[in-house]
Amino acid sequence: MLTREEVASLFQCLDGEMALLAKLLCRTGMRLMKGLRLRIKDVDFDRRAIILRETKGGKDRVVMLPQTLAPALKQQLLQARILLDAAQRVQRGGVETPYAPGSI
Repeated sequence: MLTREEVASLFQCLDGEMALLAKLLCRTGMRLMKGLRLRIKDVDFDRRAIILRETKGGKDRVVMLPQTLAPALKQQLLQARILLDAAQRVQRGGVETPYAPGSI
């Protein structure tokens, strides 16, 4: 376990997406792969909740979205939307969506 001071020091060494991810993991208790695979449809800004799908034991669970991280997460989503829109304009947009309806 890290002390609060050690965690704060670690966060100071990170910036951008990595800082946001580290803070999400630390403050919500979600595991690394859940944080990396987080989907926009699983984030509820109005209710300040994040739905984690198929967690340990194969169940869904809900964790609170820390209010202090909501603005940074919204900004990250806007940046991702800008990149996706630019990629789609040059016909390079899209991601792999295994197990999604309609995917083969």
